[in-house]
Amino acid sequence: MSNPEPPQPMPGPMRVSVVDFDMPLGSMILMLLKWAIAAVPAMLVLTVVGAIVGMVMATLLTGAASFTSVMPRGTAPAAEPTKPSTPTLVVTVRQTRDGWSITNDSSLAGQNCSLSIAGHAANIPELSREKPVIVASSALGGGGIPEGARITERDILVFCAAPEARQARVYLLQ
Repeated sequence: MSNPEPPQPMPGPMRVSVVDFDMPLGSMILMLLKWAIAAVPAMLVLTVVGAIVGMVMATLLTGAASFTSVMPRGTAPAAEPTKPSTPTLVVTVRQTRDGWSITNDSSLAGQNCSLSIAGHAANIPELSREKPVIVASSALGGGGIPEGARITERDILVFCAAPEARQARVYLLQ
């Protein structure tokens, strides 16, 4: 037997070019299924990381936006002067045998007032605090309120045009 020649060392890396690749269809399908199954956990990890980054960014942007609204640039706008509270006109309405008694329960006096009960109206020249005003049923436009009609506070409206136009808060005593 002859001695084989010892292998010669390679001079350096060799370049290889793949010209063709032949793989059975079953093996190729199995390989692609393994890639798809391996991609599921990777997508879950990427989704969680993306959600965390999104929440951090949203928190930072929200904090920056709220900080700028708390700390405005430049000078602060002048505070609006507060309006004094407007007194309320309060009246008590009570049905009498011949009509309606209207008592002014507020510190305001009203002129050129009107009383409307269930759509029937009457003028009241002055609504003073000193004495109640009596409005006869016959003074209500439209012939007055029919006998036995059930009147509630919602059916009564008192409005005075002077000194300032305002609607009265009405309380009905029965």
